[in-house]
Amino acid sequence: MRVGCWMKIPLSIRVKRAVVNVPSENDTCFARAVVAALYPAKRNAERLGSYPDYATVLNLDGIDFPIDLKKIGKFERQNDVSINVFATREEIEKKAKFGRGADHNAIVPLRLTDDKRDRHVNLLYLPDTLRGVNRGHFAWIKNLSRLVNSQLTAKRCAKHVCDRCLHYFYTRDKLAAHSVDCGRINDCAVVLPNERDKWLSFDNYDRKERLPFVVYADLECLLERRERENVEGGSRTERYAYQRHIPFSVGYYLCCTYDDTASAYRYRRGEDCVSWFVNELRVLARHVKNKFSTNVAMVELTEDEKSEFLLATHCHVCEKPFRPENNRVRDHCHLTGRYRGPAHSRCNLNYRNVYVIPVFFHNLSGYDAHFVVEKIANDFEGGVDLLPLTKESYISFSKTVKETQTDGKRDLYVKLRFVDLYKFLAASIETLASYLNRDKLRITRLEYADLSAEDFDLLTRKGVFPYEYVDGADKLRDTELPPREAFYSSLTDETASERDYEHATR
Repeated sequence: MRVGCWMKIPLSIRVKRAVVNVPSENDTCFARAVVAALYPAKRNAERLGSYPDYATVLNLDGIDFPIDLKKIGKFERQNDVSINVFATREEIEKKAKFGRGADHNAIVPLRLTDDKRDRHVNLLYLPDTLRGVNRGHFAWIKNLSRLVNSQLTAKRCAKHVCDRCLHYFYTRDKLAAHSVDCGRINDCAVVLPNERDKWLSFDNYDRKERLPFVVYADLECLLERRERENVEGGSRTERYAYQRHIPFSVGYYLCCTYDDTASAYRYRRGEDCVSWFVNELRVLARHVKNKFSTNVAMVELTEDEKSEFLLATHCHVCEKPFRPENNRVRDHCHLTGRYRGPAHSRCNLNYRNVYVIPVFFHNLSGYDAHFVVEKIANDFEGGVDLLPLTKESYISFSKTVKETQTDGKRDLYVKLRFVDLYKFLAASIETLASYLNRDKLRITRLEYADLSAEDFDLLTRKGVFPYEYVDGADKLRDTELPPREAFYSSLTDETASERDYEHATR
């Protein structure tokens, strides 16, 4: 955002007599406003001749006009001054998209200083609608309390307003005590809802429908042993890479919630397993887009469904009653043609397919993400959105499959959203599986339909794996189990129990 011009301040702000608007030219309004604050005029405050020339009192090395908001930090350091920038809420909403129905003329922070100095300036940013997008004007806020008083309270008495969070106090001492903590923890203002914006209600009704395609995946790694290196001329290093985790097997189950025949389990073993898995997701995204693009006509209603539609009093989407003026329509699933229920016309239009395929890993954040995120980001075109916990740990990340946009810019992309299942089910897979009765394991049973009941019980019990023994792909070709001692884990300083080892040999 670049700011610089001269313009008339709106009447609603001008009548408060809280802002000084110094005439400027050549996009120097920022410098003029700062000079007005640092060298206030005793009279004729809005005359250019009441102030020194900005070039003689300000260090503007490397500062170009119109100034970019990102350059204000540099200006602060060069001139030993701190600057907060405020704007009308309407201008903020264009960037943040919040506050539907709120007071659009409310003053809110646009940019807050990181280090408040003795010389401090509050500026007001006003968009210049005549000169287009990203152009605007700066003016000096002489009295912040007077400017924001009407939006904070109906009381007209003088107040001391915090110029970070816009909370107000009746004494300077209370404001000073508040400012100590506010400067460390607050970088925004709390804006309370008004009469038109005081109720929150759920309106993303398309989120109520089950997603048609879901992927559950897991991968396994072999642990390649790394040799400890000696430091020349000294003792061995204190820390070194003991093992390298190399993915060797990936499996995933595609669950189609409306057609069991489309559900399938697939897996891949080998050094290219991650690349294979990423390509499988890419192909799946294209397949899903084709499904979404095909609008299946509604199946003819049964007599009971026709009667239900005629007698319905509430919309099945928003669950609100039908009014006499409402246009009632038959809502149906565009993937199957199944009739879902009576709906408002507007609810029916907004009840669209969600172009997202969730991909669940158990402990994605702590482990699996490290092996798939690079391939997901680079193997095919499309942006990646991260929800990070730290620089190396992600709560979730999404990949836009750009090639699924086939019908112009208004066409929707398919997104792959990788989610950590452990965030919702905070227990090990072994523990979670133990909660299920055998009759609930229908998906596993379908995949291994030819197994006897005894063999199926062996399959569904948590096994043991000699992770540290398998330090290379050649160990995977062994035709018999290694001895029990090979199941030793340096993490737990334990080996497999005799019972677990006996189970593994069966």
